[in-house]
Amino acid sequence: MTLTESSEARVRLAVQTLRRTARVPLSFGGVVTAGTLRIDSLSGASTLMLAGLAVHAGAGLGGRTVITRRPALVDRYLLSSGISHEFDHIIAAEDIRSLVAVPVVVRRRVRAVIYAGTRGDRTLGERAFGSALDLARDLEQDIVLAEESVPTDRPRSLPQELRVCVDGPLSVRELDVLTLVSLGSTNAEVATELRLSPETVKSYLRSAMRKLGSRTRLQAVSTARRAGLLPDDQ
Repeated sequence: MTLTESSEARVRLAVQTLRRTARVPLSFGGVVTAGTLRIDSLSGASTLMLAGLAVHAGAGLGGRTVITRRPALVDRYLLSSGISHEFDHIIAAEDIRSLVAVPVVVRRRVRAVIYAGTRGDRTLGERAFGSALDLARDLEQDIVLAEESVPTDRPRSLPQELRVCVDGPLSVRELDVLTLVSLGSTNAEVATELRLSPETVKSYLRSAMRKLGSRTRLQAVSTARRAGLLPDDQ
């Protein structure tokens, strides 16, 4: 698996996770190469118009984040005066109203961009924006750890966080917590569902992450799925 392929795999997992955690109808994203973002991960798209779309630096909302290296959000995309409108025909076909684009920045370079969007009259709330930010930060850490784990001057094997290595069995409660996290629940929601305190949930999650050799929630969910501890993502 090459560096680009492993980054694409991480972006796909983040996009799938983002749609659940943000509770939005649409999420998508892709890897940035030579200043161009290519959309290759979709969740909830109603057309295929976004698939493979090349977004050049400065174009649309995502292209703006590639240049500024900062998250960007628009409420009414088609009416926004703050972005260029090369992709309005796609936005209209997908019936997108609000859209947030968050860059994944590693060593001051944008490596990927992930989006969350709403349709119809619905606007993006703080939950969606926060979920996108959290997942982008997880992706940044994942990419750094993967690139530091294997020298780049020789063929790469599977990145470290994609190898299945569980240090001891997960307890029933650890699996319960990780399962709910994989479905997009926040720590507070997990606590309510399992009738635990938020601190206890954090403790179970930290323990599961340690046993899975993971540094982030995203890594833990991915590794647990590969180990057959969680159902495959749909």
